[in-house]
Amino acid sequence: MEKAIIHCTTEIVHGGCNVCPTTATATYEVEFSGKMIGIPNLDVVSLLRPIVREHGYKERQEYDVTGDYDVFETSNNSVDVFETYQGLRFKNQEIEKEVKPTYESDDEVFKVVNELLTDLFKLDAIEFVTDIPEN
Repeated sequence: MEKAIIHCTTEIVHGGCNVCPTTATATYEVEFSGKMIGIPNLDVVSLLRPIVREHGYKERQEYDVTGDYDVFETSNNSVDVFETYQGLRFKNQEIEKEVKPTYESDDEVFKVVNELLTDLFKLDAIEFVTDIPEN
């Protein structure tokens, strides 16, 4: 089973003026296949994107009358990703799944990402390891 290690660092960001508060902002990196890849958030699409790209999927955007959507494709599979009011809808030629973009716990996000990887992208599940401190 392939392994993805998720690193989290916290940066102190100051707003720039004397009324703006100083805030702690989490930044994430995924270590996968010997590469460090920055991701904006610890959510479903942010985790999926570097994994499927590393497995040969190309990403493009489609523009439709009903809305824009992302397409991840290889020579033998294509997965469309739609943003809906309820969350995200993933669809390939055989299966369609609705998921939330974010979850309460990291383990829930990892479980959903692995379900999408195996069911729609036809890839093996990933072992996710984090060095994220507990709150």
